Amino acid sequence: IPKRQISLFHDRSGPQTFTAVALFTLKFVIGLPEIMLCTATFMTNNSKFQTFVLKCFNATRFIRVFLEKFTQIHRNIAFNLILQYTYFYSIVQVTDSHIIKSMKNMGYKKELSTEQSQELLQTLKARFEKNMSRHKGIEWVKVREKLEANPEKLWSLDEMEVTGGEPDIVGFDQKSGEYIFYDCSVESPRDRRSLCYDRAAWESRKANKPENTAMDVAAEMGIELLNEEQYQELQQLGNFDLKTSSWLKTSSDMRKLGGAIFGDRRFGRIFIYHNGADSYYAARGFRGVLKV
Repeated sequence: IPKRQISLFHDRSGPQTFTAVALFTLKFVIGLPEIMLCTATFMTNNSKFQTFVLKCFNATRFIRVFLEKFTQIHRNIAFNLILQYTYFYSIVQVTDSHIIKSMKNMGYKKELSTEQSQELLQTLKARFEKNMSRHKGIEWVKVREKLEANPEKLWSLDEMEVTGGEPDIVGFDQKSGEYIFYDCSVESPRDRRSLCYDRAAWESRKANKPENTAMDVAAEMGIELLNEEQYQELQQLGNFDLKTSSWLKTSSDMRKLGGAIFGDRRFGRIFIYHNGADSYYAARGFRGVLKV
């Protein structure tokens, strides 16, 4: 197996990893046809395993196999899985507009399965109880009721979770009656990095374009970037972005001049600084806010 694939199995264990290694061994060593790899992956009926394999594979090429060789039923299964994970959607969005058009024509609903919803709610509850200082006076029972009544919001929270954001409640808006979630991961969400600021910045680059933009990914996830004020509020709840930085929502007047702002914490202080909006770095992602 090529070194690139081997590195992706680092620190993973269990039957899912064993099966994945077996599949990739067949693929790269004895030349297992792609259609068979696709079939074997999706027949496992395990979304976590399927996601893992897709991350190890060229997502765009994987999807094209479904478009070209699978029946419509199988395509629907593939599309539904892929659209649940911003990682794949963002890759295809930039590289193949035909695939995206096909996906959108399906009328896909952003909604988790019952099993996925319960798993996410358990994760959110555990984080809620572990970090009570972030949300004093807020009761989990009421939060859960809100989430269960808003499946699309729950889907967005799952997107925040699977991309490494570790969302948690940081407040309650008395006027709108909404709970406020921020990405509370210590460092900028791991699977939302190496993104320039927005589509205009992406299009302005003549070479070495990133896979996607922070604003586009946030929109697909159904969330918004933290603004400067919200970022300062987050930093009052703990120490965040000690080794990374996060794009922040930028005013239109600054964007017209080609810039965008980001924040981080260094040397015990919070810094808000600027960059060309078309820049992107492996250590810079973005943090989102979601109101439910």
